[in-house]
Amino acid sequence: MSQNPSSKPQFLMETIIYSVIILIGVGLRFALLGHHPLNDGEASLALQALALSRGEETVLSGEPGFLSLTTVSFFIFSPSEFWARFWPAVFGACAILLPLLYRAQLGRIVSLVLAGFIALDPVLIGVSRTADGSSMALVGLLAGIGFFLLRKPSLAGISLGIALSGGQS
Repeated sequence: MSQNPSSKPQFLMETIIYSVIILIGVGLRFALLGHHPLNDGEASLALQALALSRGEETVLSGEPGFLSLTTVSFFIFSPSEFWARFWPAVFGACAILLPLLYRAQLGRIVSLVLAGFIALDPVLIGVSRTADGSSMALVGLLAGIGFFLLRKPSLAGISLGIALSGGQS
């Protein structure tokens, strides 16, 4: 049983590069997350989550995943713009890892470059900094397809359920 000595440094370098890409992507998604006020659509969803966290009755929109996670955040912590945008930012950060699911089809280098592009893409950063379920739906759908291709039906089903709970967007 001999190991190829050249594969270990390449794996280590790839891991370091992925770590740097993830740190940059997480930093871009979470930097000054609660600094700006919510727009009308975000405020509507945040007010629904706030009402639910206080045990009040409210009319719910079609984004149950976002509302339930944000309700828990509002219940545990104080309601704020940061906590209204926290879960979309988490799912946006998870989007950086999506190319790993498609690595067999894309190859190592292409998936690494794609992860870098996802980490720096201004549209995906903007979506993950918006208080709604669109980043949940996007990441859940792409993760579900990726897990299906990897023949992991349980994880594919969970991911597609997350996508559906992200709402109609």
